[in-house]
Amino acid sequence: MQHGKKRQRMPRRDEALKVLNYVWKDLRVPQREFAAATGLKQVSISKILNGSFRDLDGRAYEVWKYASHRATKAGYKPGRPTDAQADARLVQKINEVWDRTAEGADALIKLLDAADLIRKRRS
Repeated sequence: MQHGKKRQRMPRRDEALKVLNYVWKDLRVPQREFAAATGLKQVSISKILNGSFRDLDGRAYEVWKYASHRATKAGYKPGRPTDAQADARLVQKINEVWDRTAEGADALIKLLDAADLIRKRRS
């Protein structure tokens, strides 16, 4: 057993679907990005994102693992309502500067993380 490494609890199907929907619909990560990140075909991604899986294993697990990572980076917390209304100005500005690539999203996330760090240091 390795010390210092937490073993992640396997989520229930409904918990996994919440994470998948958050990343796919709220963060608007395209299916092709899921496919590129997991090495799966887009048709498999589509079925999984639409809930066509019984257990979280195999392909569904790989998609969930990627979605979980993206959700965590975006600040997703299980149980937190994700339907809160976003500030329209922020959404508009992000849409203006984001080039719709994974690299562009990563760069914006790094900028926001840096802003959060600055804010935390001030308080």
